[in-house]
Amino acid sequence: MSQLSPNNALPWKIRGLLLIRDQGLLALFIAIIIVFAFWGAPYFLTLPTAISILNAAAIASIFAAGVAVGIMTGVLDLSVPGTAALAGVVTGRLLQEGLPVGAAIMCGLLVGLVVGLVNAVVVLRGFNPLIVTIAMLSVLSGASLLIAGSYNISGLTQLVFMGTRTYFGIPAPVYIAVVLFIILTVFLKFTRGGDTSAGRWRQRRGRPSRRHRG
Repeated sequence: MSQLSPNNALPWKIRGLLLIRDQGLLALFIAIIIVFAFWGAPYFLTLPTAISILNAAAIASIFAAGVAVGIMTGVLDLSVPGTAALAGVVTGRLLQEGLPVGAAIMCGLLVGLVVGLVNAVVVLRGFNPLIVTIAMLSVLSGASLLIAGSYNISGLTQLVFMGTRTYFGIPAPVYIAVVLFIILTVFLKFTRGGDTSAGRWRQRRGRPSRRHRG
């Protein structure tokens, strides 16, 4: 299919199947909204409900963005939840010790960077990435419990600006997710590394990369 020239139009049945494959989840999401709009009327299709759904989906979309980049390169990283837990615990404990907010957040991001580098080095030595990231997930989860002392870290009012606060009626996590997706879009479309990752994903889906298009 990837060998077809742009002038060779695909049959409408094949185009329909490709559309379902590429946009099936989006169509299902829209269908669910329509069903609940009638089923839950007049309580579901309201602005507060939409904002609540956006806020709930923002955190999941941040995780999904990181996983998606790995999938594009052919690797499924299952250590993402453990990485997030450890980064969050480190950031919280540093804030409790009186470290400035910016420095604590940078330390949390550095934890994620170090975990990613360790995963990459081990995988590049020939180990199965699925096994490596599952093992890393266990290690990071245990390390998070040890650092937190098996207790919840609460009272971090310093992070309200990026957690529970709303701006123009929209929760802060939604803005963070939007900024992250913009950065990833720029990376995937306008950088060599991003084009390579996206090209591998297109090839696995039977599409030519942007470099090989006419």
